[in-house]
Amino acid sequence: MNKTQNNPNRPATAREKCYRHEEGLWSCIGFAVFAIFIGLCAFTLGLAAVTNDRGLIINGIIRMGPTTATIFYALGAVFLGVFFVLSAVTAVGRLVKPDSVVLGPDGIVFCRGWLFPKQEIVPFKSIQCMSQQQGSKAGTRYLILTGESRKFLICERRLSRAQDYDEIHAVILAGQKRPR
Repeated sequence: MNKTQNNPNRPATAREKCYRHEEGLWSCIGFAVFAIFIGLCAFTLGLAAVTNDRGLIINGIIRMGPTTATIFYALGAVFLGVFFVLSAVTAVGRLVKPDSVVLGPDGIVFCRGWLFPKQEIVPFKSIQCMSQQQGSKAGTRYLILTGESRKFLICERRLSRAQDYDEIHAVILAGQKRPR
């Protein structure tokens, strides 16, 4: 099934290219380890809140009674629980939905994020400068687009196939040559 059929607003001539994060797996592992650590901390503070029967003294300066200490532990557990959920969702999101580049008839759309997806549209006519660089690391090519508001970098290694990079480059060149 063509991916353009999923979105009725996308023209039929649009082509979507998967754009992987270079650090995708490692960042996922990092967020998962962080989530586990924060989850254990939240569990420990929650357990301290439930089983607390005495006060808390912090550095001999701050003194809390049993009720205040229980509230302190519970708030800490809730706060860490929120961070646990956010880091776990981020870790899963890095694996579930990679970013993409959509080539349309009038421009290129950079799609980022999965929980709160954001699309940034760059019309061909707004691209002020397009250049290529060859990286020293494994000879990877980079396509640098300078638009009205910012720069966009397309790395060949992050695309599914090398032919996708060549296609993106050719479509942008053809789009810039069209009369404005």
